[in-house]
Amino acid sequence: MALLFSEVTLTVDQNQVIFLASGTPKTAADLDGWTAYEDFMEKHPESDEIKVHVDSYLYGEEEIEIANPNEVAYFTMRSDRDANFLSGHCKSAGHSDFVIQNGQTEALEDIINKFTFIS
Repeated sequence: MALLFSEVTLTVDQNQVIFLASGTPKTAADLDGWTAYEDFMEKHPESDEIKVHVDSYLYGEEEIEIANPNEVAYFTMRSDRDANFLSGHCKSAGHSDFVIQNGQTEALEDIINKFTFIS
């Protein structure tokens, strides 16, 4: 079994946080629930855009499964203790970049709530 997880870098101006998350995040919704993401967003509510860089990794071989939060916590501990953990013990599974428009989720919810649905 190969576990899929990612190193996520969030950047606003000169402020940055790096943390590990399950799978390969592609949207803000994929990062919901990760403490580092939520703390970073709370510290930068005035920022219009948050740049996101994702480096994905596989730990192990054969069939791919998404790492669960406990496994991500273990990988975080390993990478904290060994700066070469990701490059030396994991296989790269690609990378991606996207931008989170701050407030985009709330704005979409506001638009949806303005519609009257007829059943």
